[in-house]
Amino acid sequence: MVVPTRFMQGLRHELASAISDYKAYEVPGVCARLGLEEGSEEEAFQSKYKYASSRLAAIGVEQLIEKARLILEEFEDFRLRETIEKIMDLERPEVTRLTRRRLVKLLSVGTLVSEVDEYDCRATNKLRMQRQSG
Repeated sequence: MVVPTRFMQGLRHELASAISDYKAYEVPGVCARLGLEEGSEEEAFQSKYKYASSRLAAIGVEQLIEKARLILEEFEDFRLRETIEKIMDLERPEVTRLTRRRLVKLLSVGTLVSEVDEYDCRATNKLRMQRQSG
């Protein structure tokens, strides 16, 4: 799987952050469970994030995703899950323009925003058009 660098960096960051949520004395054990290089508790006490991050630096995307899913089995981390989903979306086929148009047409049944009064929206649009033409 080819993944843009920004997604890889984001995944490494979120995974290291999730690992650093553990207590410092637990981090070496968590890394060992994930199959990462072991280190000392002293190193983990200095910086849990750096401890995890340095071990994740040389790992490819497939292994990172696998390790992230193992962490997510233990506790929920919204940002980590979102990062994984964004990467997985890269493999899914893109929604075509025709499909998007059909969906918009199908879903265009009325106002989508209930917090804003329809009158306010019309007045705002009218003012905007007046400024553009004037």
